[in-house]
Amino acid sequence: MTLARLGLTLQILGLILLAALLWDSGALRPFYPALRVTGPVLLLLGVTLRLAARRR
Repeated sequence: MTLARLGLTLQILGLILLAALLWDSGALRPFYPALRVTGPVLLLLGVTLRLAARRR
C-alpha cells in the first residue's frame, strides 16, 4: 500500500470516528473520550502521510 493510499485510509477512518461522536448513542458513550482523541489523531496522521507521499 502506498503512503498516499494509507494516508487516505487513515483520513477516512478518522472522519468516521469523528462522525461517531455526533451519533447520540448510549452504547457509544463509554468510548467518547477515546473517540475524541483517536479521530483527530488519525485524521492528522493521514494528512501528514499524504503530504509526505506528495513530496516523494
